[in-house]
Amino acid sequence: MNRIGRLFLTGVIVLLAVCLAYTPHALMEPSGTDVVFKDKLLEDSLKGIVKKENGESLTAEDLQKLTVVDLSNKGISDLSGLEHASNLTHLNLSNNKISDVSPLQQMTSMRGLNLSGNSIASIQGLAAMKDMVELLVSSNQITSLDVVRNFPRLHTLSVTDNKISNIDALSAATNMLFLKINVNAVTNIDAIGKLVKIQLLDLSHNRISQLAPLRALTGLGHLNIEGNQIRDISPIKNITNLRSIQAANNQIKDITPLKKLTKLYSIDLNENLVYNLEALSGMTELNYLYLYSNRVWDLSPIQNLKFDFHFDTGAPRHGLILNDNYLDDRAGTVTSKIVQKLNPDYLAPQKPTQRLVVGSATAFVGEKSYRLTNAPFISASRTYMPIRFIATQLGAAVSWNQGKQEVTIIKKSKTIKWVVGEKKVAANGKTVAYDAPMRLKKGSTFLPIRFISEQLDSSVEYESSKKMVIIFDESK
Repeated sequence: MNRIGRLFLTGVIVLLAVCLAYTPHALMEPSGTDVVFKDKLLEDSLKGIVKKENGESLTAEDLQKLTVVDLSNKGISDLSGLEHASNLTHLNLSNNKISDVSPLQQMTSMRGLNLSGNSIASIQGLAAMKDMVELLVSSNQITSLDVVRNFPRLHTLSVTDNKISNIDALSAATNMLFLKINVNAVTNIDAIGKLVKIQLLDLSHNRISQLAPLRALTGLGHLNIEGNQIRDISPIKNITNLRSIQAANNQIKDITPLKKLTKLYSIDLNENLVYNLEALSGMTELNYLYLYSNRVWDLSPIQNLKFDFHFDTGAPRHGLILNDNYLDDRAGTVTSKIVQKLNPDYLAPQKPTQRLVVGSATAFVGEKSYRLTNAPFISASRTYMPIRFIATQLGAAVSWNQGKQEVTIIKKSKTIKWVVGEKKVAANGKTVAYDAPMRLKKGSTFLPIRFISEQLDSSVEYESSKKMVIIFDESK
């Protein structure tokens, strides 16, 4: 081969080598490409996790090796760059300053995510995380739960302290076991009736007034409905697996629906209107009963129960709390003896009840008995009470004008005048209509029960089985 031929062949070889060097594989982005972060706190935190020095760069390959990462309490505000950690299955970003979760949207392997304690308004960007089983987003500014429809495997959800009012999307979360939606603005809980596998449910501090959707949740073990507007708890009467219920700060009077829930070990009914404890008499597993600020007057139904007592960091902890009720705990009373046996928390202050029985001339104030001139009676389906005795016990003064057939009742700044036979009463000069008149019987004036409740700073309950009227003085 001549010189020209050799030069041509050499050139072909060089060209071929160059072409081979630039195959499509070589043109791809190297796996070690440096990742650019906008938030140095995020970058430094990740460097600490992958054991890199401050002067070294993080690469996409570094982040792709991560599966479980805790970045809580780091002051992070921007997640840009974290999207390269595409193999994450569990991520804790709680208690940071994050508002935008879009860098997480392609993390399709995510199963557990904690975003609590940030400034997030929307979690819709998480929709691609089809395998999500645990999502914690408490203490944010979230208004919608629609993204939950994309998580068929979800079993744990906490959205405490957000701005959620509509929870319809939860009806699709049929594998839910643990749900906390407390401290929101929820009124309608129909969707929860679909969650038949649920074991723990926290609905506290919302705007819920009725519990009917909970009837189907027969496997529920722990329920919190504190701080709502609930009066009727009958929908839970067949949830016999229930172990604890927190229902403080509602308007619950009747706890009869709890009677069959004999597995209960903890009941919190603080700040309600409970007055009859008979439903609790058979609850031998009950260790904690909180009844602060109710209208309990009789402890005999629970006198044979045993409540927890222990010391915690040197302070005594009582399993029974009865402060601010209507118990006659004066020395020597039956109630005082039961109190000593049960060893409840501090009892004061207490107020006495008045108890009168239709047809009986014996009345009670606390446990002290009194003899009435005339017994209460029923007329035209209305229950009448002797006003002089009752009003005097409630701190009012009563006078009678024979000529006008008029009774005058004065309590504090209120003056009430009522004429026998009239269906109207003058209260501080204003006329109030009633559905029953005042009556005079054997020289004593009798008024309908409703009058006492509405005009004399008290509330009244009637126990039909005993024909007993219980009057609770609610004046301050």
